[in-house]
Amino acid sequence: MKKIEGHSKKIKISILIFLAAIFLGILVPINANAETVYTDVKYKQEVEFADSNGDMYLTENYPSITFEEDIKGEWAKAGVQFRLGFIGNSIYNSTFSIRIDGTTVISDKCSKYWYDTYMSQMVDLSPEFFKKMNHRYEIALYIDNKYYVKHYFTFYKPLKKNNTNILPKQVIGKQKVSLNWEEMIGAVKYNVYRSTKYDGMYINLGTCTKTQVEDEEVKIGKKYYYYIEARYVDGETLSTPIASVTVKRPKLLKPKIKIKKSSKTWQIYWGIISDESNGIEVYMKNGKGKYKKFRNINTSLNIKKSKIKKGTVGITSSKKSLKKRLNYKFRARTFIIIDGKVYYSKWSKTINMRT
Repeated sequence: MKKIEGHSKKIKISILIFLAAIFLGILVPINANAETVYTDVKYKQEVEFADSNGDMYLTENYPSITFEEDIKGEWAKAGVQFRLGFIGNSIYNSTFSIRIDGTTVISDKCSKYWYDTYMSQMVDLSPEFFKKMNHRYEIALYIDNKYYVKHYFTFYKPLKKNNTNILPKQVIGKQKVSLNWEEMIGAVKYNVYRSTKYDGMYINLGTCTKTQVEDEEVKIGKKYYYYIEARYVDGETLSTPIASVTVKRPKLLKPKIKIKKSSKTWQIYWGIISDESNGIEVYMKNGKGKYKKFRNINTSLNIKKSKIKKGTVGITSSKKSLKKRLNYKFRARTFIIIDGKVYYSKWSKTINMRT
């Protein structure tokens, strides 16, 4: 009970708001066979008291709302119900009004709602006044056009929460994980959690409103566990099942190289390279010397990745670039660069060319 002290005249107003409603968020019927399906109601309430000429008392309030689609019996009624009673001879002949967001919806004599120990009157407000869910309603009581108390209610929209699964997947050729999930209806935001153990400590990577994010803070060879926590306007949360992904070293194929010769030129040919590589390195040695990098071909030259796409399939040089009567050996490997680190495939088979 809240009390505000004023001047000499004492006016006591007792208001009790009862709800016969569904909770706009979690469907938990008490008795499905009853005339109305009742559930807890989630709401936010603020109360503002006027500086009145006297004392004013306000009982605890229990707001609720019943919608037409939730009515199961013939006598049940949709709407919001107030149990209203006045005490105080000075206002017996006064007029009261109830206003929703500044609009008067009920106006009558206080004497018709006189309160005694056993009874108070019911005031029904149509559900039409509360069609805007998640809206901050001002429900104000006025006496003789002077307000005495205002309630601010936010009724939460009915939510049928749907869970989903998170799909973590390593981005091809990248040291990062892509996380995707279906929209969780009614969620206002998502928190993304990660751990290196299934039952370990999960850290919050951040908050988002989209259903796809990327985690770039991962390491090659590590396994990561993720889940998404949806947060709803009614304050509830719902978490997806945990899913995992191992960040693997990129799979690079061992290239196959050949040598093609003509009267004036020769070519090292590797054909189509369909793996995740960024490029290819070709090494050469002559006689008994050491292998040295002969050519480095990267994506700027568009290595051919498939039959339907153009790209480089080899390198061609003049025979004048080689010394005569020597045995040359060649080998090659593909590579990929991830976050500045280079990963290589296995070496190709060595091929020989006699000049």
